[in-house]
Amino acid sequence: LKLSGERSFGVNLNKPFLKRLPCDLPLFSGSHADLIAITLHKLIVNGAYKLVPLYSCFITVICNISPYWRRMSLVAAVKLVNLFELFSSPKFLYSGENAHRHLALLLEVFNNIIQYQFSGNQHLIYAIFRRKDSFGRLASLTLPKAIAQCNKVYGDQTTTTYDADAEAANDIVSTTDFDEAGNPIDPSQRASPRHGGADASTAVSGVTSVGGETNASSVVGDHFVP
Repeated sequence: LKLSGERSFGVNLNKPFLKRLPCDLPLFSGSHADLIAITLHKLIVNGAYKLVPLYSCFITVICNISPYWRRMSLVAAVKLVNLFELFSSPKFLYSGENAHRHLALLLEVFNNIIQYQFSGNQHLIYAIFRRKDSFGRLASLTLPKAIAQCNKVYGDQTTTTYDADAEAANDIVSTTDFDEAGNPIDPSQRASPRHGGADASTAVSGVTSVGGETNASSVVGDHFVP
């Protein structure tokens, strides 16, 4: 990335690339700049998901060398336009709040080549004309269209999702106003706790004497327990 910002490095990338690399790259006849573009295209399209944070770095490298890129090969031109279609697709464009930056950098690549190196880059111009519909869709994109495309791909994010736990909590019936048999309890018949130091068990418990014998009984909740 740092080398791509040097003018001398960008100019020297126009030297013809004549070697064969032991990797799966398409055959092309071009310069080292073409090699960089084709390699980065392969990393983006066929690379692992872990490389997604490096997409901006990859496109920035191409953007830095684009003002010095002369005689782009047909393979490299087609790969760059393919990247444009990928980055402008709704699935990628609305995948994150910063996804549009990749598309902006790629458009800057096209602008730099057309502005500074128009002569000799007929392959890129031809590839752009062949995919003019993709550029036209981006040019005519409006906010309502973008919202509709985003909802179509990722669903309507403004709708309230169904929460089963919340729904179940609302359906729970309180049992505080019903006895064991399911009959409603009159609130006026409830035993009120006494104050003044006695706890709730003392307030609802008592001792009775029958035939000289002492029987203890208590009321627990709404049920009598001998």
